[in-house]
Amino acid sequence: MNSRKNLLQAVSPLCVLIPLALTSSVAEATTVIVVNKNAAGVGFNDTTPATPVGGNTGTTVGAQRLIAFQAAADLWATHVASSVPIRVGAQFTALTCSSNSAVLGSAGPNTVHRDFAGAPFASTYYTQAEANALAGADLASGTDDINANFNSNLGQTGCLDGNGWYYGLDSNPPSNRIDFMTVLVHELGHGLGFLSLVDLGTGSKFNGFNDTYMRNLENHGATPPDYPSMSDAQRLAASISVTNLHWTGLNVRISSPLLTAGKTGDHVQLYAPNPAQSGSSVSHWNTAATPNQIMEPFITGPLHSPTLERPLFRDLGWKILSPRVDFSGEGNSDILWRDSNNGNAVVSLMKAGTISSSTFVANLPLTWTVAGTGDFNFDGKSDILWRDSSNGNAVVSLMNGPNIVSSTFVANLPLTWAVAGTGDFDGDGKSDILWRDSSNGNAVVSLMNGALIASSTFVANLPTTWIVAGVGDFNADGKADILWRDTNNGNVVVSLMNGAVIGSSTFVATLPTSWSVAGTGDFNSDGRRDILWRDSSNGNAVVSLMNGASIASSTFVATLPLTWSAAQVADFNSDGKNDILWRDTSNGNAVVSIMDGASIVSSTFVANLPVSWTVQGASAN
Repeated sequence: MNSRKNLLQAVSPLCVLIPLALTSSVAEATTVIVVNKNAAGVGFNDTTPATPVGGNTGTTVGAQRLIAFQAAADLWATHVASSVPIRVGAQFTALTCSSNSAVLGSAGPNTVHRDFAGAPFASTYYTQAEANALAGADLASGTDDINANFNSNLGQTGCLDGNGWYYGLDSNPPSNRIDFMTVLVHELGHGLGFLSLVDLGTGSKFNGFNDTYMRNLENHGATPPDYPSMSDAQRLAASISVTNLHWTGLNVRISSPLLTAGKTGDHVQLYAPNPAQSGSSVSHWNTAATPNQIMEPFITGPLHSPTLERPLFRDLGWKILSPRVDFSGEGNSDILWRDSNNGNAVVSLMKAGTISSSTFVANLPLTWTVAGTGDFNFDGKSDILWRDSSNGNAVVSLMNGPNIVSSTFVANLPLTWAVAGTGDFDGDGKSDILWRDSSNGNAVVSLMNGALIASSTFVANLPTTWIVAGVGDFNADGKADILWRDTNNGNVVVSLMNGAVIGSSTFVATLPTSWSVAGTGDFNSDGRRDILWRDSSNGNAVVSLMNGASIASSTFVATLPLTWSAAQVADFNSDGKNDILWRDTSNGNAVVSIMDGASIVSSTFVANLPVSWTVQGASAN
């Protein structure tokens, strides 16, 4: 039975407080639909001319606001998985403010649901967007999943005088502007489920039932410690316990080493000031969190990338998508280059299908190769797995954008063992390693915990004519699977995985051996990995859209000279659909083809680099 309840007051504001004397310093791909609720001429329809700024190409204030909103929506779409489109009703309205403080925005779900098909826990409320995602159906058809409001008076007299919104997408607001993207990402986080439904005035549960957020709360040291078991009065006390209100969900606890402050052991602190602050208490991280997190109650500067929020959403029950070669964590796939002449490695951060910046990463001897990329520490940003061909050492460099934060020894294996792919095999949000022994065909999965191997498990023994042609989630269960190809006869098989164990293996197709797997990716935004094929006899490229281990359709994409190869399949414009990076080995040209399913929408020149520079790590899922 599905129980639905409308919400009127379940919104949580993001505020900025500024002393009077100071100036402010401020994928299963998912479709998020922004529904413009403003009347003509105001808010998102404001026709005031504006100059494009920070990657935002809008030429009116309203257009820039909508472009920024869609960018924030698309960013969340790369993190949470839902086969049901998420609708966000949005408007600019007058929100609470004064000359030195302001509520910048507020958002929350329009309805919540319990006891629906697919609900992880009975008698527990889930926000509308998450309930739809879990049920695989729209449980409140015709109702926007989220309602969001933004302050229309910001910068006017009596509302943070002299300040205003910054609509750029580049995280670079002037000192007297508030970064709109940061506020958008924050408020969408609330609408998707980063909030409790407990009444802060009475301590009572919403409609008498638990919600999935409160299930993860505790008052550290109290009896009973957990929110669901407390009386109303005890929940009120927990909500003003300052540093004792903690998140106890397993995924956040595992990821707590990301913080250097704002935690007690592996319990991350939530915002619980005394007295309580309506709309802010309980439903935010503690302001002591270091480094700053996007879901703190007060804006701390430009932040566009959910970090600790990703494991929290997993604790809520969301399926979280793994980034694909995304070093910035902003939803755009990036490019890792390596110069075979001297060992230099460079990361090019991508925006809208073009290079926004390129940064030197490291110089390593040529015996060290990039064996793979993936998010090994679940911070939403890709890391690099290196392998030394002189001695078999493997090392993981944890990354923050194009910068190496730390490098850790992982293992030493004989050189017959190679990294066959990286992917999240156990669905914990952290990339794992698939190894293959070329001497006997054994395959082993090492489940990872950051840069450390938690366990290694034998997967299969196949003749060495069978190669790993790809690693990715073919059945949209949040766990990586293995695509095999027999180089003797062209047979293709998908092994659907459950952790390091093969659940089933299914024959997919037989193609002539001139056809090879040029890459795998989700081309049609259905959460399932598809296959890009290339025929070495004539240069034809074909995309097979997949439904689990079965081909749903195969479509001709293009014919290119054989000097052109598919160097990387990834989502370069953050629309939830994978694109193709082509590289011409005759002259070093690189071109991105933006895809819509199996069709090329546009192709854009990206760069020309000497052919000694090659694209690395493109097999990550």
